[in-house]
Amino acid sequence: MQAIQTFSLKKYFYNGEYEVRAVDKVNLSVEEGEFVAIMGNSGSGKSTLLNLLGGLDEATEGEILIRGESLRGMEREERTIFRRRNIGFVFQQYNLVTSLSVYENIVLPLCLDGLAPDEAFLNHLVELLKIGDKLYEMPERLSGGQQQRAAIARALITHPAIVLADEPTGNLDSATSMEVAGLLKTCARQFDQTVIMVTHDKTVARTADRILLMKDGVVQVADDVLSTKDGVVQVADDVLTTKDGVVQVADDVLSKEDGLAHASDDILPMEDVQ
Repeated sequence: MQAIQTFSLKKYFYNGEYEVRAVDKVNLSVEEGEFVAIMGNSGSGKSTLLNLLGGLDEATEGEILIRGESLRGMEREERTIFRRRNIGFVFQQYNLVTSLSVYENIVLPLCLDGLAPDEAFLNHLVELLKIGDKLYEMPERLSGGQQQRAAIARALITHPAIVLADEPTGNLDSATSMEVAGLLKTCARQFDQTVIMVTHDKTVARTADRILLMKDGVVQVADDVLSTKDGVVQVADDVLTTKDGVVQVADDVLSKEDGLAHASDDILPMEDVQ
């Protein structure tokens, strides 16, 4: 089943005589349980697309289906309730309420819906995220990585079908970034959730099952062009060419072993693959 589908999705902004096509005719399909990374330069439309998918913003044109249900036509309150019950959000700035403890932050979405937390699930979740001993601390006493783990727990506590993560590692060092990305993937697998993550970090993006690129509001990479599996970049035969056993990518060269293209950060510039 498709967790997310978009059809000719557009988000245009107007500034006097200028038109900004933040998201331009995007057709996207994400399967249930898939972990997708979206990359692109600042201003390419990544975060705008994520906000549209999460019902935080309304499209100019087009349609979004979340597990077969259209967001188009939903009233504001209806969309808010739908979002709270079906979608979890993780942001770069963590967005923890500073006057609440870690525990209170995590269960806040449930409280807003008038629900009691499943304490067994909560305990399992915080142990998985390695913050079980921080539940009654205030957010300012936690490191950046610990705050982001608390934010992930808050996003997952309602058992959402979809998790949208906007630059979740943007404020973290490289080691903590990989740890947080790995935790997102582990949680998605364990709880059978679909994750879409926006990131500038190529290494973090490679933890995903599939990488999409955005440029000028358009998704640049089709579903079968570039994906990752078991930490290795998978390249379709008709996308890149090989010569003398070596995969040629623009001016860069990747080594080829066992039919797989192996890349490092300075060899495969994702924004150059189209």
